[in-house]
Amino acid sequence: MLPASLPLTLRAPNPPALFLGREKEREQLRVAFARGPVTLVSGEHGVGKTATVLQVLRESFFEVPVVFASFGGLPDDVAPDRELVRIVAAAASVTQIAWASVLRVRESLPEVLLDMAERARLWLVLDGVTADPLLRDLMSVVSRYARESRWIVTGEGFCESRFVPGQSLRLGPMPDAELETLAHGTAARPLDFGRAVEASRGNPGALLRAVASGAEPDVSIVDPMLSAMRALSDRNAGTVLAWLDEHAEEALRDGYARNLYAVLSLRRHEPELGRWWMRCAAEVGDLAALPHGAAQHASLKDALVLLEAFFSGGDLDRSLRDAEALVARAEAEGAPRIAGEAKTIAVQCLVMKGELARALALVESITTEDDELACLRDGSASTVLALMHRSDEAHARLERVRAGAVRLPFRAQNPILFRAADTLYQLGLLEEAHDVLSQLMSGDRARSLSFHHLGPILLLQLRIAIDRGALRDVAALEERLAPFAREGTLQHPFAGSSRVFARVWAGDFDGIGEEVSDSLQAAREGDLLEAQSSAAMAAIEVALARGTDLGVTLRDPLVLWLRNGAPASPLLEETRRRARLRLGEHVPSPPPVVRSIEHEIVARLADAEAHVLRGAWHEATTACRAAVQHASRWGYASREAHARSTLTFLLLAQGRREEAAQQVGRLRASAERMGSARFVREAELLAYLSQPAASMLQLVSWARDEAPAPIVARCARHLLGAPAGPDAVERALFDALVGHLGKVAHLAPGSLPSWGIADVDRSVVLDDGSRISFESKPLLWRLLEVLWDHGGEASKEELVREGWAQPDYHPLRDDNRLHVTIRKLRGLLMDGQPPARILTRDEGYALGGTPVRVR
Repeated sequence: MLPASLPLTLRAPNPPALFLGREKEREQLRVAFARGPVTLVSGEHGVGKTATVLQVLRESFFEVPVVFASFGGLPDDVAPDRELVRIVAAAASVTQIAWASVLRVRESLPEVLLDMAERARLWLVLDGVTADPLLRDLMSVVSRYARESRWIVTGEGFCESRFVPGQSLRLGPMPDAELETLAHGTAARPLDFGRAVEASRGNPGALLRAVASGAEPDVSIVDPMLSAMRALSDRNAGTVLAWLDEHAEEALRDGYARNLYAVLSLRRHEPELGRWWMRCAAEVGDLAALPHGAAQHASLKDALVLLEAFFSGGDLDRSLRDAEALVARAEAEGAPRIAGEAKTIAVQCLVMKGELARALALVESITTEDDELACLRDGSASTVLALMHRSDEAHARLERVRAGAVRLPFRAQNPILFRAADTLYQLGLLEEAHDVLSQLMSGDRARSLSFHHLGPILLLQLRIAIDRGALRDVAALEERLAPFAREGTLQHPFAGSSRVFARVWAGDFDGIGEEVSDSLQAAREGDLLEAQSSAAMAAIEVALARGTDLGVTLRDPLVLWLRNGAPASPLLEETRRRARLRLGEHVPSPPPVVRSIEHEIVARLADAEAHVLRGAWHEATTACRAAVQHASRWGYASREAHARSTLTFLLLAQGRREEAAQQVGRLRASAERMGSARFVREAELLAYLSQPAASMLQLVSWARDEAPAPIVARCARHLLGAPAGPDAVERALFDALVGHLGKVAHLAPGSLPSWGIADVDRSVVLDDGSRISFESKPLLWRLLEVLWDHGGEASKEELVREGWAQPDYHPLRDDNRLHVTIRKLRGLLMDGQPPARILTRDEGYALGGTPVRVR
């Protein structure tokens, strides 16, 4: 059952008003639709796949509500699998999708889609779908387990799965007689029908475009390369092989890998074409389709592509062995270019494993007169040198790369530009790295990127966006990265830790513990030291932000191994030092070393926290200010916001409110620009603490709200008298704040307050943050004071004598007046039924809840 408000974009359109022929194919589709849950319809562009499907649905299944989803022309920044989830969810009336879970375990997508479609008994037409590993997995699951739903898929090329025998139909050319009838029925102007039919070569779409325009049919559809590839499906194997040997390298270089893979998937079992099908599978990253040991029998060029594919799959040990074997084979066969490129892949493996010295030695062993290989070598060397903090040498190599790359052909520059962007990122030059990646992802250059290059580029874009504080861009970047970051890929563990960092800076802490666990698990399963260090740092940052589980996080097996058994990451060591300081350990400063830009920022912040533990407030402020300035200078907006927030806390702890107010303004502007709810909330707290004591009562509502800034809730609770948490640095900071803020009195010390009374402006603040003024209600305010002064509960006599300043109390005279006034007080306080703030007692009245008073 479809929802009543299904968008028009998801409703099946009517078939063409004039539909001719295809009787045999229509009968086959009628049988297939009724017989099984999956039907695959393929054929070249314009041959009538969609029209035929719609015609059969209208003729034989008119009463069935159909969801129609077009995947043709889907924008590059929209992931097809995520779009499919949106479509099925909309049709099944699923209003909320747990995207974190869906993106984290992408292998469960077929099950998620099937469950939604089965519950709603959907009939889905997925139009214009290209061959894709997800499609194959989804159709396999649906064919086995679907009972109520139907899935009709159209596209230019499919490989019939063994799970859908008899459920695949390929539409061929239409007979000329039917095409001429179609032309006569639709032409609005004179036309040479015979010539038009002949030129259309059996393609009704090409014919109809010619009829509409009055011009001769253009059967090339998009461009000559696509037209030539589509024509391969009906040619004999020898003809296809001859075309592939002449044109396939050009097609793959120009970004047609997925199109060619779709065509060859139809003929994958023909031995003559197996080599090119395997090559295309590697180009598009479909590693599951590649036979074991494929590289051993491939040509040198194909073996290099397979090596890139398996490296992208994240199996570093296998990739390193295969790279060494390919180097030896290429050198033996006199192919130094292939040997050099294989060495650069081996260098990347060693970098990921943390073996930087070995990686540098290997890349320096590449000697060549080839300009392209020389640029690739120097680009790889510059990245290794940057990771070794040999910045001057890295910059020198980078200049050689820039000078050499301009002499290379357009598409040969792509992998070299990526290496340059990676080096710039490692050097901390975020803006320059961002500009290079933007150049890579624009126009024709982006189209020519292979699967192996696109994944790392998108990952680097994501990491730079997080560091630059472009948090509003993160969701779109994660969506584009998702197909390249599935479990088992090189990008998978990095994507997990990047998502955690983005959520920490944005203030999205709901369910983040599970995200951290998944990120650590993905890092453990891989052999990528950089990914493991990133996951450990993300876990510690979450614990620091939430103020919980610091000790547990430091004892995590991966974090312990990175401390004791792996080459130390300086940035991770500095992050761990911050955690140990928060636990109250007086950790000595590490010896001076050459630091990366981000390492310098974190080190200055750690120094500031160490000074706080010693009570050296001036030194702490100086170190924190240096962290802010360093982060601001180099564009690390997320780190800058964090350091500026800490600096403002330090200034307030010293009573320097005017300076704090200046920092609050900058923090607020930065947080709003970033789209960080966390730093917006922290700016709000710090702004309130810079104001007179009456503002303290805003803490009543903040104390109960951990999201999106846990430190705000912890600070509010501490300032309102709750016991301090385990964080020694925060405890010292908050204790110092108390000495410079208004005096808070409690009726129930240690309890979390639910409302408060402010003497400075005679107001009451409720737990939702709303403020009620008593300036024009002196009698009601006086009754509140009497109740408070008597320990939260006063007798009728005490209230009458002190509230009305009467010498004596008489129930017949005073009870009714007191009752009416208490009712007005409850009304002003929005006290419900039963009352929660002004309670009735046997002898009088009492304050309910856990109020506080600021004097």
